Amino acid sequence: MTGIHWRTTERGYLVGEFRDALDAPCSIASWGPEGVALGYVDDDVSMGLSRDQARLLGSLLTAFADTGGLREAVDLVALGVKKGAE
Repeated sequence: MTGIHWRTTERGYLVGEFRDALDAPCSIASWGPEGVALGYVDDDVSMGLSRDQARLLGSLLTAFADTGGLREAVDLVALGVKKGAE
């Protein structure tokens, strides 16, 4: 993937390092068999995400990329959830 430098740790975990929109060093890494961790490299701050959380955040981020607004993205994702439940 462009903009992300990928490597595998000695323990076999996949780690991608990149810079965020504010030019801070960040990473995405496999976190056990069922999750990923996102965080800042220098501050050692990260969040662990389950597959369900990643799916929801992925939908929100995609909608944000399409609309340019978080409120609009939340509305679109909420509508999608309601349509899928019907």
